[in-house]
Amino acid sequence: MTTSSTHPRANRCATDPVRDVAGLNRDPDYVLGYRTLRRRGTVWAPTRGGGELVHRQGIQRLFRNGRNYLTVSNSTRRNNAPGFEVVRIAHSATAEALGSGGMTPRRLPPQGDEVVAYSREPLTHELAPDGLPWGYDHTGGIQAIG
Repeated sequence: MTTSSTHPRANRCATDPVRDVAGLNRDPDYVLGYRTLRRRGTVWAPTRGGGELVHRQGIQRLFRNGRNYLTVSNSTRRNNAPGFEVVRIAHSATAEALGSGGMTPRRLPPQGDEVVAYSREPLTHELAPDGLPWGYDHTGGIQAIG
């Protein structure tokens, strides 16, 4: 990280990144999250707790038929097919700002904000010498129009 605003590779919008980061709210009320816990009646999707998920790749909000959804792509550990989650954000039924639904970094998201579908990519790609997919563990970013 550089604190220079004149360095040719520095982001000139962040003139004091150290101060900027230090000033962030540690428990904001605008954080949006959803439940990925496996419980009876819910859809399976990779999780950190289950050991399959590495991180999320891309996220896109969709508002359809009076409901908010997120499509979320992910990166998984080897031998776990990556895919796309469809997440229902039940606490918000408007096309306006989603809000947090009462979730904070210390409080779980509402029950209805959860994965409702998971589209798993098939593991039918070129295999590495160990028999596992050759680096195919990222679904990439997402873009939606309209």
